Amino acid sequence: MALAFERASPKVRGELDDLFAAPAPLAAESVERIRGILDELEVRPAIEAEIADHRDRAMRLLRGIPGS
Repeated sequence: MALAFERASPKVRGELDDLFAAPAPLAAESVERIRGILDELEVRPAIEAEIADHRDRAMRLLRGIPGS
């Protein structure tokens, strides 16, 4: 979400603020709008790449542990 806020225009940041201001759990339509914003800002590919990097690093570390 931090990346989304960095990339978003002031107007979209305000919309995200409003969407997250609602008490948990968020309504399904709010979640869908948040996903839409993430897609519009092209944040998902960056997040997925970071997840893959962390996973790959963890797997390399685990392979280095004897008995694993």
